[in-house]
Amino acid sequence: MATPPLDDRYVQARSGLLDALGALGPLRSATVLVGAQAVYEHTREQDSDFAVAPFTYDADVALQPELLADDPRILDAMASAGFTLTGQPGLYKNGQGIQVDLLVPERLGGRIGRGASLGVHGSRAARQVRGLGGALVSNTLFTIGALAPQDDRAYQIKVAGPASLVVAKVHKTVERIDVRRWESAANFPTHARVGLLVVTFLAGSPARTHCCSAQRS
Repeated sequence: MATPPLDDRYVQARSGLLDALGALGPLRSATVLVGAQAVYEHTREQDSDFAVAPFTYDADVALQPELLADDPRILDAMASAGFTLTGQPGLYKNGQGIQVDLLVPERLGGRIGRGASLGVHGSRAARQVRGLGGALVSNTLFTIGALAPQDDRAYQIKVAGPASLVVAKVHKTVERIDVRRWESAANFPTHARVGLLVVTFLAGSPARTHCCSAQRS
């Protein structure tokens, strides 16, 4: 089955991710790609197996605090790439409305509240979230390239493994639903979230473990 064409907004989201990675420069060694764009990297070679094109309109990047260099400052780097910090720590948007979220596992955030304490980078550069710790341990180095034909940019970045993506998605799903409503099957999490979990499981199935068993180049 042929893969449906990618949504233009997904192509823009990848471009936004590359804008951010380019601006972060030496800080990229402390980053791990998580979320839907990470799922896509694990499944892109099997996209023809699915009738739905992969898409997401933002990018989620986890930070490993102990690996962060002091320069460039995160806020300055993101601003140089055209991203403005929104009203929430770690949530940035550019002029095209593309969002990049810089995230830190809650246990490594070092403070109470949404913002993570990152030394010289301050407490608003990244957001503390639950369930991301595994991504800092279970990951594989990929080369992430642009999806637009005229864009030849590519950067190496660690990509969270399937198991850690499932754990992160479960945490995110539980935080966004009222668990008391689970008594009714009709109120179970949306098809989109369940579908993303299924794709993540497929990426880690025995037939596809080669996706994360070797370093990509």
